[in-house]
Amino acid sequence: MNIKLNEEARKAMTSAHSRAFKMQAEELGAEHILLGVLAHPSAPLVEVFDNMGVKPATLCQEIMSNLPSGSAEGVKKDLPYAKNAKEVFQAAAKVSESAGVAEIGPEHLMLGILNVEKNLAYRILKTVSGDRNGEMKTQLDSYIGKIQKRRAMMRLFNDLASTVIINAREEAEKNNSEHIEPMHILMAIINHPGSVPMAALLRLKVDLKTLKAQVTRAVKEFSGKKEKSEGLSFSDETKKVMDGAVEASESMKHKYIGPEHFLLGIMGVEGSKAAMTLKETGLRDVGDLKEEILMVLAAQR
Repeated sequence: MNIKLNEEARKAMTSAHSRAFKMQAEELGAEHILLGVLAHPSAPLVEVFDNMGVKPATLCQEIMSNLPSGSAEGVKKDLPYAKNAKEVFQAAAKVSESAGVAEIGPEHLMLGILNVEKNLAYRILKTVSGDRNGEMKTQLDSYIGKIQKRRAMMRLFNDLASTVIINAREEAEKNNSEHIEPMHILMAIINHPGSVPMAALLRLKVDLKTLKAQVTRAVKEFSGKKEKSEGLSFSDETKKVMDGAVEASESMKHKYIGPEHFLLGIMGVEGSKAAMTLKETGLRDVGDLKEEILMVLAAQR
């Protein structure tokens, strides 16, 4: 089958093949794909399972109890795909294509299983989740929708927003950080003193000198966690910052996303180290910040 899988999905399918082989299966079915996905779940799946209280170990046990197992002696390693497995792949490909994703991930494979109802994997999911397959599908669709929205958002970045993200990535790489954190973005914003967000902070009498010192120290807390920093991605908190930036831009009726929207997004992630640092240095209310940003922008027109 000519299907492109991302690294996580490739690991899942390798595991699926291994399980099917060990269980003396004559062909690889949707239930083996589910076992592989459970062995290598992506972040969306982990989040959805946690939200729904579904335990992957329980799912695995239920699948194993419904399938014969034994020695793989005499069974071909290159197992053909069962009809339901092909249908799962086709459904997963449609989901990833509609989301504008070039490669299928474990979350797309799971949606493929949920979209192809007539298979053992679907029935086991239904049993273990308490007949909540529809809810699981809705949550996964929502997660993928957010990813689509973030991709669309990046096309709306103005020049300075793009520069800030590049600088944040460089800061994370310099410190061998595991992910790009809100603190890296805040540091990048601070390093552009003439920008709209910095002008707004100045108007709000935020202690910029103390802010920079605290952020500089805090950034180092994320250092040394990754030996190689190629392909750095946003942390979960940074994804929330990006979602907040989109909402801020939309609420202000702007047709672009700038670093000022990033700053509003950071303040919206309560409990994050970056938001707490801003509050500690004098920024108390996100509403006040929004008003000052609008005033700075109006003065620039």
